Amino acid sequence: MISKSPIFKSTQDIKTELDKIPHLGYEFLSKDKNLYTHSLLLIGILNRTYDLTESAIWAIDNNRPQSAANMFRALIETLGFTYYSWEQVLPGKNEGVYKKIIALFFGSRQAGAQFQSVNILTCIDKAVKMFPELRRNYDDISEIVHPNSKSFAYSGKTVGVDKSMQVKFKIPFYEFKTGDKEKITNQVGECCYYIQAICREIMEKLKN
Repeated sequence: MISKSPIFKSTQDIKTELDKIPHLGYEFLSKDKNLYTHSLLLIGILNRTYDLTESAIWAIDNNRPQSAANMFRALIETLGFTYYSWEQVLPGKNEGVYKKIIALFFGSRQAGAQFQSVNILTCIDKAVKMFPELRRNYDDISEIVHPNSKSFAYSGKTVGVDKSMQVKFKIPFYEFKTGDKEKITNQVGECCYYIQAICREIMEKLKN
């Protein structure tokens, strides 16, 4: 869990939050007829968040735990990056801040790129100031995303009780482990919620 609130108990709860993203994007763009780098950055973050959240909802509703895990991990990265972007605008509206925003928007890992993108773990570790469990959540979900024992465990389940207990394997196997569906539903919803909240704070800070 990223924080104690809000609580998302179903994908419909997430969908309610997801539906706010297009309206927030329109709100950003309608405030000023001019298009700025920070506007493009925020719209890009929101669009990425919408895509990942919508895909996570589909995965949860269709009992695709590994697909849901991949979407959630990407949402944590997006939340970490969004928080890091927020930190960059804290000094206020000045030339130094806008240079940082340009670097954030145009950042790339490609060799020879004018602006190098920030390491995502750096972003997540900074975001722990606001979301204390974020790095642990990221490390935990990475265990399922990566090809290792936790991801391989999603290929079967135990059946029967006591001495008759057996393990049933099936390909493809689509089923969440006990409690995982509820946990990832809440966490996906939290990411969607907090990314929007931080984007709004960034815009408010830059317009002052």
